[in-house]
Amino acid sequence: MKLVARLAAPIMALAALVGCAHSPSTAATVGDTVISDAELTEIVDSCRAAGLKPNRSKVVSLMVFGEIFEGAARRLGKSLDEAALQEMKGDPRLAPLMGTPCERPFKNGFRTELGKKLLDPGSVKASLPSVEINPRYGAWDPKQGFDPMGGSISVEAES
Repeated sequence: MKLVARLAAPIMALAALVGCAHSPSTAATVGDTVISDAELTEIVDSCRAAGLKPNRSKVVSLMVFGEIFEGAARRLGKSLDEAALQEMKGDPRLAPLMGTPCERPFKNGFRTELGKKLLDPGSVKASLPSVEINPRYGAWDPKQGFDPMGGSISVEAES
């Protein structure tokens, strides 16, 4: 019985830490939007199949910022999606990616660029959602943004 009592405290502490840790299956969360590691792998594989050489951290960054700017636009009663898709269609290098998982980071890149042009930076900052990045892909600081080197010291995951 004494052994059980001695093990209870460390087990409870471990359970509390695990409850706060990133799920290994989550690449990032932006507000209520979860970008799963499986989704990230699908995107990276799709881009590789199209002859591109994607960087997982860069894809996560594009996904996070695209979600931030689209969310800010939605809160202002706007959307950047259609304009981003039109920008992609207008680029002959990106048009073949339409309808593939590889479309998503490019679309989010255009959402970010459009958001920077069309939205007031103060309103974007004021409505910044909670952002969490899996340390394998970088770190997030609300004041500094995404830092691809600020996560774990481990090597970036291969897909």
